[in-house]
Amino acid sequence: MFSLLTDFVVAIFEFIVDVVLFRRQRRKRGHSDRAFSDDAHEIARFDLITLTYIGLASVAVMIFLSFIAGVPLGWSIAVSIAVGVAWGVWQYMRLVDRPTRGSHHHVSRPARCLHDLASRHEGISRGACRSGQGKSARDWAKASAQAWNEFDTKFGAFADEHSTL
Repeated sequence: MFSLLTDFVVAIFEFIVDVVLFRRQRRKRGHSDRAFSDDAHEIARFDLITLTYIGLASVAVMIFLSFIAGVPLGWSIAVSIAVGVAWGVWQYMRLVDRPTRGSHHHVSRPARCLHDLASRHEGISRGACRSGQGKSARDWAKASAQAWNEFDTKFGAFADEHSTL
């Protein structure tokens, strides 16, 4: 009973450390802070869903290599672990580099930055833009959507170009 309780406490501590490290990595890469609960949700989803899919895919690769391709068991295990590690690191780095969602009227950080630059260029302060003094809410939404679409197009092309899996 004591070991079960100890394992539970260690698992909670490990999860909290994962979230703190995730927040630190995002901060060092220039992303704005979000609520601890949002980051905890992202890490929990990564731990439960993404890693489950990666594990199942690694087992499928191992079974395919062992039984269908005729590769020796040791090599099939090594290849499946390598595939799982590479895919896991790639997914985690995508999670770290994902733009912040849910802040500033549900506009991502890159779109918000582009919109703020455009507002400053036109001589409109950020507060005026939010309060509707310099631009109407419709113009603000349109500029934000255009900025997000430009970012999404460029990021998608970059991700497609550098995707190896």
